[in-house]
Amino acid sequence: MLREIRQVRQIAGQHARRWFTDDNWDLFVWHEGPKLLGFQLTYDKDRSERAITWMEGEAPRLSRIDSGKANGTAGGGMKTPILREDRGALPADIVIRFHRDSAKIDAVARRYVFSRLRVLVAEDAR
Repeated sequence: MLREIRQVRQIAGQHARRWFTDDNWDLFVWHEGPKLLGFQLTYDKDRSERAITWMEGEAPRLSRIDSGKANGTAGGGMKTPILREDRGALPADIVIRFHRDSAKIDAVARRYVFSRLRVLVAEDAR
């Protein structure tokens, strides 16, 4: 079940952000005061982690997360995780899973993300 992390580092010159997390999801929501501007939702953290980034006025981006785990290259160890373009579709059940797992987060943020996920899944179904 997603829960909010209250002590989120805010970066000067960037939109304020909130962070919600659990074992399967990370949700960052950007805002200016009460106005929500976008979000990044990562999911399937325990398998093949993916991300959806949606900013108002921009096309949504689907990404896979290159975790930075060593893959036999020289130096070994962990590298910085990065987003790589993902041309796949969203899992059909993501809307239901998000709705279930976000029941305890801020209602405005929840509705905002939920409505946009529904749009993306509907577009993928076409």
